[in-house]
Amino acid sequence: MSPVRRIATVLLASSAALALVAAKPAPPSPSFSPAISYRYGYTDLRLANADGSQAVLLLRLTPPPTQIGSILQHAIAPLDQSQVAFVDASVAGVKSIRIVSWTQPTPGGPLSVSLDATPMFSIAGNYAEITSLDFSPDGSKLAAVSWVNGENHEVRFFDVTTRTQIGDPVPLAKQGPIIRWRSSDNSLLMAGGDDGVLSFKDGVQTQLFTNIPGGFFDTFNAGSPETVFTNHCCGGNFLERWDGLTVNGGIAPFATIASGAMGPSISCDNAKMIYTRLSPRLMFTIRTLATGAEQEFSRDRSITYPAYPNGCQ
Repeated sequence: MSPVRRIATVLLASSAALALVAAKPAPPSPSFSPAISYRYGYTDLRLANADGSQAVLLLRLTPPPTQIGSILQHAIAPLDQSQVAFVDASVAGVKSIRIVSWTQPTPGGPLSVSLDATPMFSIAGNYAEITSLDFSPDGSKLAAVSWVNGENHEVRFFDVTTRTQIGDPVPLAKQGPIIRWRSSDNSLLMAGGDDGVLSFKDGVQTQLFTNIPGGFFDTFNAGSPETVFTNHCCGGNFLERWDGLTVNGGIAPFATIASGAMGPSISCDNAKMIYTRLSPRLMFTIRTLATGAEQEFSRDRSITYPAYPNGCQ
């Protein structure tokens, strides 16, 4: 099996292990203030308060008859934009990038939700995938990576206001199926393949280091170059913190900040991180980065990909 196929298989298996039948979300309370987005089961996008309370349904899509899921990756824009971009797999053989928006006419009250009727981009084929997407820190742009049959890796950029692609897609010489926007230098960080960790800026892809055999990661925000990676190593899963700058002989130094953990997302002010804790029991945890203090977000195993927005606008 090719390295790219292995990444796709791991992502699908991780989602399948966590997914249960979707339950009806609770209605919002007067204290509801969207702070975190996540996928629920395979079919929902939901919003929650910062502490995990008051989960509210943002979108539900019915999967095609031959699939169990309709929503893949997603990214939440800075909260003042009230938007989530996601990969729509509700049409058999097609993956599309769409944006769902909301307003909250009364503070703490019900949401009014609008789904863009026309996708920003679509790719067709049984082995065509949009593997990752992310908003720029100011929310004005969206980046996305796609491939066909594990080959023809390309990165695209979109203007969020006009919902149009900026320029032509850029072919990638090396694998970078998972991307995150870096606020420190306005580049993309790429990882998730056998080529290690790469930077993409001004049309140029540069390999940074190779010593992180992991999956999902997230960059810090507010101008910090730091990054937290998931490291699948030595019979376990670890969250490893990199200063974002130091590389010695193609090797980056890491500091382990959590074991039995994966899938980090860093809050817009770099104060907190939400992630999946795998042991001693599966739960979603919020960690205060300055102190290491942790609080439970949820034990609902139908949750996947909990995410903070990149920017605090």
